[in-house]
Amino acid sequence: MPRRRVTAIVKIQLPAGSATPPPPVGTALGPHGINVNRIAPGFTATEASLGQDGNAASFEATIAQQCLKRREEPDDVVGTAVFLASADSDFITGQYIVVNGGSVLV
Repeated sequence: MPRRRVTAIVKIQLPAGSATPPPPVGTALGPHGINVNRIAPGFTATEASLGQDGNAASFEATIAQQCLKRREEPDDVVGTAVFLASADSDFITGQYIVVNGGSVLV
């Protein structure tokens, strides 16, 4: 059976930390082949966050609470966004994907 074309909507939620489920637009857009998913990054090392006073200590505290003991980089979020925008995720919709090194698990 040929694959149908699916369009993906990926929202990267900023600021990180405000965990809310994806809006219920998936019900309306799903029948049209549109997937709606949301990515919630953790405390990511960006140009802005690295340039603020006191953030070195904040990064250290965040890393101490994560399963993966390193700073989150922007590329850590990119892979998830690329996956959700690809055909490999055609049957994934309405999901809230947290990319934060496992700090939710601790």
